[in-house]
Amino acid sequence: MQEKQVFINYARADANAVNPIVSHLESKGYSVWIDRSDIDFGTEWLSEISKAINDSTVVISFISKAWMQSKICPGEFTTAYGKNKKILLVYLEETEILHGLEIVFNRIQSLFKYEYSSEYEFLDKIINSEIIKALPKTKLRTELPVTPLSAKELFDLAEKYLHGYGVAKNEKQAIILYNQAAIGGYAEAYFELGKYYSSAYGVKKHDTLAYKNFKHAVENGVEKAKEYLGNYYYLGKGTKKNYKKVIPLWENSTDSYNLYFLAIIYLYGGYGVEKDERKACYYYEKSAKLGNVDAQQDLGTYYADEKNDYKKAIYWYEKAVEQDGYEANCELGWLLYYGKVGEVEPQPERAIEVLKRGAELNYGHSIQLLADIYLDDENGFKNVDKGIELHINNVKDNQNGVSALRLAELYFTGKYGFEKNKQTGLELVELAKRDNAYVDAELLKKWLSESEN
Repeated sequence: MQEKQVFINYARADANAVNPIVSHLESKGYSVWIDRSDIDFGTEWLSEISKAINDSTVVISFISKAWMQSKICPGEFTTAYGKNKKILLVYLEETEILHGLEIVFNRIQSLFKYEYSSEYEFLDKIINSEIIKALPKTKLRTELPVTPLSAKELFDLAEKYLHGYGVAKNEKQAIILYNQAAIGGYAEAYFELGKYYSSAYGVKKHDTLAYKNFKHAVENGVEKAKEYLGNYYYLGKGTKKNYKKVIPLWENSTDSYNLYFLAIIYLYGGYGVEKDERKACYYYEKSAKLGNVDAQQDLGTYYADEKNDYKKAIYWYEKAVEQDGYEANCELGWLLYYGKVGEVEPQPERAIEVLKRGAELNYGHSIQLLADIYLDDENGFKNVDKGIELHINNVKDNQNGVSALRLAELYFTGKYGFEKNKQTGLELVELAKRDNAYVDAELLKKWLSESEN
């Protein structure tokens, strides 16, 4: 029998927990001796075990309740300790130590597997422990080979436990199997683990582990993980915010929101990216054409405010209004009602139709504009009672500051038959300020003067 570097001292009941660790040690080039045979206990078997311990450099003892109850495990440990072998204790669970072993165990390096939030994190720790790192790596395989499940088979089994296909649904077991599949190099498993840690579904939410798993998935060719990894770089979750790293992950995306946020990255720059209006507009249009209502609204505002291209502004506002876009409703209503000389002819009837839809959806700015149109219109749509009612409801329901100022004017001046009430007017002005509405000091002074007359 060839000499082995690591002897595995474990209870058979813990095989499911121990086997992935053994596989990981072997995958890193360490030679491992582990007994998985069904040989009856006897002189031949004991002799083989004794020789394996004697030939090994390191002994890893996997401590558990089953280990403590075993007739063999403590004996193997005692033999190794008596031969001055380097020993690493791995606690698989919280365990009451047998009388007489406490003092010995306290002198030995220990790892507590159950304290780690992921299998991946624990395996990294065991590989980097001083005892294991000191071993030379070899290409030798185990003395008693087995045929464990492949990484793909572990992943498929995890899927079964996750969804309850042919087995009792068990999310914790699914996570364990995903970890084992990831350790075995199955890239899809990293992606699934990333989703678990990002959503706290079945495990404690852990942004750093989510980020690391998504990163591994992307590095191993899982395309759909790019969207998730980009989100972690964009928000700075689990890693530092880095817009430069977001771009290659999202630039070929067909997800409208990924493209929308790329537009924002180029519009404002920062975190490794220079401002680029041309690229911002390019990604806004790609996102808008995929139906993203935020991109459609922003494009409308861009063409109206930055380019003075009101026809394009109306085009994108109308696209957004078709999806009940909040900002676009008011902006389109304003452009259609007032028009732009030489660019857009006023269309008051169409404007009112748009704003009525905004009012139905309780959009505060649309209600305020529609109310003002009813109060001041000279195109045959004036309806003072309706305008006042809309302003009152807008203040009541939305705390809208502009509607509050319009009502304040009526209480100060007595316009439209309002009974003057200076105190109510002042309260409405304060409400407007809280909503960050602009209060013209000179106009307020004029209103206060009129309230005294």
